[in-house]
Amino acid sequence: MPTEPNFSAIPPELVNQAWKAWEAGDAFVLMMLTGNQHRGRLLFDNLHSFKAAGIYEAALFNAYTHGPHLRPRDWQFLFTLADREKLATCGDPLPSNPIEVYRGVSDRRHRKWIRGLSWTTNPNTAAWFAIRHARPYAVPAVYSLRVKPEEILCITNDREEEEVMVAAWDCGRMKRLEPMPESIKPD
Repeated sequence: MPTEPNFSAIPPELVNQAWKAWEAGDAFVLMMLTGNQHRGRLLFDNLHSFKAAGIYEAALFNAYTHGPHLRPRDWQFLFTLADREKLATCGDPLPSNPIEVYRGVSDRRHRKWIRGLSWTTNPNTAAWFAIRHARPYAVPAVYSLRVKPEEILCITNDREEEEVMVAAWDCGRMKRLEPMPESIKPD
């Protein structure tokens, strides 16, 4: 397994900066040197290298929170490879007790969307996401889920969305909120 990184997803004029970030163990800079649409590729190309260098979880956190451009099943695969304790330290502190989280989906008829990674602790923010991407024929909805601390991958409020990344594929039953909460855009 190679431990030498593959920087082909990084623009050639930024590769020298990428090597400096690699030597410093700075996953954040590595991800920021790559355009949003290529961060997933950088992760896939460097799974073994990033893990060997101890920066996989930080790279994953930064790739996901700064512009996810992968299919949900690819994100799920990448998150299942992460060391959950290391990943949790990349964001805000995890709660010590179970919490209620919410997920807005633009069309509740698409069941696979409901078990996504990104949730929020604010039902109004979830409603905003549900409506934000809804098409005229869609049926937006907000779902709630009670999660235990061990089901939480990481938490961040970097984008003022009170975001909680949840291993929803391992969690219990979700409930649709009726009526749907008022849609309030995160600050």
